[in-house]
Amino acid sequence: MAGVSSPLSYLDLDRANPTAVILEKTFRDAVEYKKEIDDGFDAIVLTEPTLASKDADAVLNNIASRDEDKNSSSRTTYCCMVRILGDDSPHNFLPDPFDFYLTDDEECQKRYSNLLQMHTMLTLSKISNADRPEKGDIVRLKLAKSQRSFSTKFAKDYNGIKIKKNAAPPELRKKAEKLEENAKKTFKKGKVINAGSKDDPTFQKCKDSNYPRLEKRKTTFFKPSLAEKEAAALVAAEGNVNLYSAMLAIISKEQPSSMPNYNPSGIQLDNRGTFRGISESDFDYQTCFRDNGGDQRIFAGFNSLENGMKVFAKILKNKGLPASTGDVFEDSSNLADWYFQNWNLALTDAELRQLKNQGFATRNGTKYTRDWKGTRATFEKQLNSYNSYAVADSSGDTGL
Repeated sequence: MAGVSSPLSYLDLDRANPTAVILEKTFRDAVEYKKEIDDGFDAIVLTEPTLASKDADAVLNNIASRDEDKNSSSRTTYCCMVRILGDDSPHNFLPDPFDFYLTDDEECQKRYSNLLQMHTMLTLSKISNADRPEKGDIVRLKLAKSQRSFSTKFAKDYNGIKIKKNAAPPELRKKAEKLEENAKKTFKKGKVINAGSKDDPTFQKCKDSNYPRLEKRKTTFFKPSLAEKEAAALVAAEGNVNLYSAMLAIISKEQPSSMPNYNPSGIQLDNRGTFRGISESDFDYQTCFRDNGGDQRIFAGFNSLENGMKVFAKILKNKGLPASTGDVFEDSSNLADWYFQNWNLALTDAELRQLKNQGFATRNGTKYTRDWKGTRATFEKQLNSYNSYAVADSSGDTGL
């Protein structure tokens, strides 16, 4: 065993599991690899190779230039993440991404993305479409050998496809198929991996807005306190206790901490239809920002938390928010049903039943994984707090 001498940057700890990073580095630096160990390894491709090109059209379509086969020197460069296989693999200290249960929850996606980044990036330069591997293929590559271990941040050389995914060992193939199923919505095949700033003040990345004349601004994040949210919701609800408690329950699910543009619940302005009873004058401005699913979307912006809350309340009133039954458990169940049929997703009754029974709903071949039980529990906790809250100067229909 050799002493640990190479430094560890604090920035390296911004990963899925900082403890695992430290342990992994400690083991790597401590292992004195024998000279006879080959620097060639088998590796399984974890992500679809994505273009790394200055050709904007090629990047957007994730395809090579039409002239790539005419001139081999102009063939496009791709990048993907791989996991080194074998008993001597430096990745044996890392969790296996194929054992990761991926959902569309934002934190889950972040942990999975961070785990992928802890593996090795393989650069595929000047290769034809036929030589480009796919996710799940096993490839042959070389790693650069440092003084005590192998450098695993980038692969040194790519030596081609060894086994296509359809011919991979059954265990690996089964894991890959399961992960592909879980990741179908979040990491779509052929979808450009977004990089850089999420905000696009130019609106070039977003599709057309429902309100093209509405002022366009950059995205600004605010962190209103719970007391500020409650006060603004109190004004917006105008004495309707059911509306007041439902607003705060939904906000706790949609925007629990930071609130972009004082938008309390991700109100989007590029949907196929507009909100019933809502006009352009209800919004102060609009922004173009990448959502949790990786798509650049247009979001409503407000000059104050009160403005955002008033419009949110107005939208909920026009969307048939379920009235209170007086039983918090039943109310939270009804609100969870409403949430997935009228806000988060537009599920049919049959799709909602599938979601509640199986944890996902399938539409046109796409699987939408959502935690209905967890959502109901979140709403129950919020309703327990706010249904009994005394709404001052109540003058409207409480909905109870």
